[in-house]
Amino acid sequence: MWLSNLKEGIDLTSQILSAPIVVTSLAFCWKWFKHKREMDKEKLENLQNTDRLLTEAVKALLHNKIYDNCTHYIERGYITTGEKDDLDYLYGGYSGIGGNSTGEWLYLNASKLPIREK
Repeated sequence: MWLSNLKEGIDLTSQILSAPIVVTSLAFCWKWFKHKREMDKEKLENLQNTDRLLTEAVKALLHNKIYDNCTHYIERGYITTGEKDDLDYLYGGYSGIGGNSTGEWLYLNASKLPIREK
């Protein structure tokens, strides 16, 4: 009988002592997940900002190349088949990332030029 009472006492003591451990573990897990979520959110914002900046940089480079090439072709008065293919490729990327009307105007005018080989 006393052995049974001792066992019940030990079980009760174990339950009482284990409750703070469980609560502390759950609190730690909650803080860790919350911290991880905040870090993931910050990483996502950084990636989105980097993507935006890279897109703007590529757009600027494509615009510059289209501007230089088209100005040259228009001043010269003709465009070659290879130059037209390259220009189509450049303009496709430029318009795909939201290029403006200046690049479009230059592209359309250079595309209307007579095609001839050098």
